[in-house]
Amino acid sequence: MLILKEACVGDYLEAKKAYELGANRIELCANLKEGGITPSYGTILLAKENLKIPINVMIRPRGGSFVFTEDEIRIMEMDIEFCREAKVNAVVIGVLTEDKKINETAVKRLVSKAGGL
Repeated sequence: MLILKEACVGDYLEAKKAYELGANRIELCANLKEGGITPSYGTILLAKENLKIPINVMIRPRGGSFVFTEDEIRIMEMDIEFCREAKVNAVVIGVLTEDKKINETAVKRLVSKAGGL
């Protein structure tokens, strides 16, 4: 039985270290002090190039709350498109409404953009 060892990391060096220590999958983020945001494109590409395990990328334009404006959701869509082109394993998303419920409209939109990711 394979035990999945996923490491949630805040930068490329942490991802590389987790890989070297036996992680089977990486959740790649930046700025974990803020709860994790989308890492830079360079970070994503270098992780894909050097780490031979699935890379899941956090899609979040800023720290703080998970309530996002229309412009922020558009940014998230663009970041998802980049991740698709970079051939990451998956994207990690979360969007809430002002009353702290799942924003189903935004989530469906982002899932649709992610397609098979």
